[in-house]
Amino acid sequence: MAGTIRTALMSALAVMLSACGGGGSSSPPAPPPGPPPVPNAPPSFTSPASVTVRENVLGVFMRAVATDPENAALVYAFGGPDAGRFTFNPATRELRFTSQPDFEAPADGGGDNVYSVFFTASDGVNTTMQNLAITVANVAPGFRVRRIASGLNAPIFVNGLPDGSGRIAVVQRAGLIRILNPATGAFEATDFLNLSGQIDTTGEKGLLSIAFSPSFASDRAFYLFLNPLSANVSEIRRYTVQTANLAIADAASGDAILTIPQPTATNHKGGTLAFDGQDRLLISSGDGGNTPGDSQLTSSLRGKILRIDPATDAFPADAARDYAIPTQNPFSAAGGLTEIYAMGLRNPFRMSVDPVTGDAFIGEVGQSTLEEVDRIPASQSTIINFGWNLREGSLPFNGGADSAAFTLPVTEYGRTLGGSITGGVVYRGPIEDLQGQYLFADFISGNLWSVPITNLVPGSVLPATSLTLRNTAFAPDVGTVNSVVNFGTDVEGNVYLVDIGGEIFRLEPLP
Repeated sequence: MAGTIRTALMSALAVMLSACGGGGSSSPPAPPPGPPPVPNAPPSFTSPASVTVRENVLGVFMRAVATDPENAALVYAFGGPDAGRFTFNPATRELRFTSQPDFEAPADGGGDNVYSVFFTASDGVNTTMQNLAITVANVAPGFRVRRIASGLNAPIFVNGLPDGSGRIAVVQRAGLIRILNPATGAFEATDFLNLSGQIDTTGEKGLLSIAFSPSFASDRAFYLFLNPLSANVSEIRRYTVQTANLAIADAASGDAILTIPQPTATNHKGGTLAFDGQDRLLISSGDGGNTPGDSQLTSSLRGKILRIDPATDAFPADAARDYAIPTQNPFSAAGGLTEIYAMGLRNPFRMSVDPVTGDAFIGEVGQSTLEEVDRIPASQSTIINFGWNLREGSLPFNGGADSAAFTLPVTEYGRTLGGSITGGVVYRGPIEDLQGQYLFADFISGNLWSVPITNLVPGSVLPATSLTLRNTAFAPDVGTVNSVVNFGTDVEGNVYLVDIGGEIFRLEPLP
């Protein structure tokens, strides 16, 4: 019986082994090998391999752009035989000449006005190089003044939109900012920002200026100087633009980073924002109108030029101070409000920074005798006091005690030539004839002047007889230049004359 059972079990086992294929193992077969890994693809450049730049232009003229198939973050670098002639920002990938290119004196290695450089873009695995040829084009002598806009409602300031398009932002005093193409005279269909109904326009108040961040390509930020209806203050606000459209602001992003309390008077509010060569924001602040003595107080922000670093917040616990203080500010350690850069000013309505020297130039509106231009060297770290309300221009004022410690204006003029200066800009655009000239005007008389900045020497006063009257030379093709409230500039350095009566004109090379 036992033998019969053993025989049956062995027969059953044989059948099972046969059913399993006789391999001696029940493990499933190994899966077939998968496809080989896809190699990491290198980045590729979409920015052009050649560009042309007009001579004398200092502004950003191109931005390196590359894409990566795997959407990896890219690291950019810059080099080449002529790289020393340029400044490249690896964060914004923007490129500009370090000094103004001169067609008549080429500085490229080949001496033919074609500069050879290259970009690289790396995804951490692969690096792609793109050679770039930069050609400097000649600008013929002569210039014209062309009207590019009219019929506007109190335009008061112009600044170039730094997106590579050549367009400008036009600020209107009541709160509207629009984007204009100077070549065609056409405005964008959608407003850049509309603060109408939020702005106090009594007296000299309003939305008075706009400044774009030096890192606009990466932070998308801009700043406004305005007088809000909500409070009796001058306010510096930071905004950002939309990610998908750099020509439209994000209206909800507004942040008041600095506020200057104002007295009851509605005049002397100053009104200009400008970045210096170290990316610090300068703010021109008037004496408030009926508080002229504040100009001599280091405990007041009025009657001053202020300087802050808006890219950093050194006061995170204070919502009203969203900035840092440059260590070079005169009172950064002690002695006065840390924001103060210069003092003793009545109404520095318009101020600008020369992109070559870095010096600040101020048009200081006088009381009853003199209008003045003041200059602050870029290297200045000790306090400069221009003397108001103890001095007007180079003269003692209203019986005040003059002082040798007060800084003289670099030029001034009296009431026979005008009654309210509009500070201007140092010309650094493409026009050969105007290089290094400070352009400015008088709002009351309509006079327009130029003067080489080499003649505007701190510590001495250039007489008004040495100024060059430009009324005829700056006569436009259409319209009339009068009531100038701003000399605006764009990224290329072209200068715009803004007439508060509704017209905007551009100085440009002959076609």
